[in-house]
Amino acid sequence: MMLGKLEQFIHADDALDPLVKLALVHYQFEAIHPFFDGNGRTGRLINILFLVHKGLLDLPVLYLSKYIIDRKPEYYRRLRRVTENGEWEAWVLYLLEAVENTSVSTRQRILAIRKLLDETLELAKRKLPARVYSKDLIELIFHQPYTKGQFVVAAGLAERQTAAEYLKELEGIGVLHHARSVAKTSISTSNSMNCLPNNLSPSSPCPGDLSQHDWNFDRCSECVEFGDISTRSRALWRN
Repeated sequence: MMLGKLEQFIHADDALDPLVKLALVHYQFEAIHPFFDGNGRTGRLINILFLVHKGLLDLPVLYLSKYIIDRKPEYYRRLRRVTENGEWEAWVLYLLEAVENTSVSTRQRILAIRKLLDETLELAKRKLPARVYSKDLIELIFHQPYTKGQFVVAAGLAERQTAAEYLKELEGIGVLHHARSVAKTSISTSNSMNCLPNNLSPSSPCPGDLSQHDWNFDRCSECVEFGDISTRSRALWRN
């Protein structure tokens, strides 16, 4: 019943500013606490989907979770004070600050990725054999902070053996770094791995199937958050 009313509120055609409404929706979902586990993660996911639903984002690339997780004590204190004292203004301002802070850092990351992509395209064009270089290949390896031959095959750029050769050539010019470990491959230590969030360290298992041969970036000079930003999100940020 309570979730149904929240859904009606989310979709209601009202005069509330969507960012203010985001704060109200997030508080209400966490107050309802509908699940035995995972309410925080679900609530943070609803945040980003709400922004997409309201047309403030074209893609879900605004990683509000980092701001909230980095300030957990304040986050819980603000929620509790709404419940106990009705301190809505302070809560709304907290969420607005989260959106502003994350928007600035996300835009910087997107621009850094675009810059790195351009630099890598130029480097690859100069140093790769003509039979290997293609713009599609370079853009493909920017889709995630790691790649493997399977991805190249799935994109229709090469057969399996040729794909492995392409990645070897990219390793040879310093664009990729070959990573292996016992059992399943993990993210190896490299410059790009330092760009991942703190909760995804080089020693952590990579979020994906990394069997066979896997590769990750070795030329990143800017921070990139895994999962929320890729080259596919370039030019989609609303000014």
